[in-house]
Amino acid sequence: MYAEGKGVAQDYQEAVKWYRLAAAQGYAPAEYNLGLAYEKGQGVSQDFQQALKWYRLAAAQGNASAQVNLGVMHTNGRGVRQDFVRAYMWFNLAAAALNGDSGDRATKKRDRIASKMTAEQIVTAQEMAQRCRESKLKNCD
Repeated sequence: MYAEGKGVAQDYQEAVKWYRLAAAQGYAPAEYNLGLAYEKGQGVSQDFQQALKWYRLAAAQGNASAQVNLGVMHTNGRGVRQDFVRAYMWFNLAAAALNGDSGDRATKKRDRIASKMTAEQIVTAQEMAQRCRESKLKNCD
């Protein structure tokens, strides 16, 4: 409510306070929203390392939006070294989890990255995604 200004004045710092409380209880959407706050610098100083931390926690619980954002961060080298193999892996995981337009967007991002990769890199990324799925999202990095 605070992040979007619904029923209250928009206040990103207050939103972050509530996200932290929910994230402390392991609530994946709050972890994802903390990642967004840190990535965008809304209510907190922009910090890509913190964004990655929160996205990873949410992604490990199956939050496909966090998986997409991890793919984007690896694609652009934000907070991490640019790594198309890991980006592909995250987009692949998200595409498998999402339906409809959201799944199509993740698939398009994955395919766009694939055009910059060798066949060997794609196979490696697919194997990484498989290991990640088999470990129930615990062995993904």
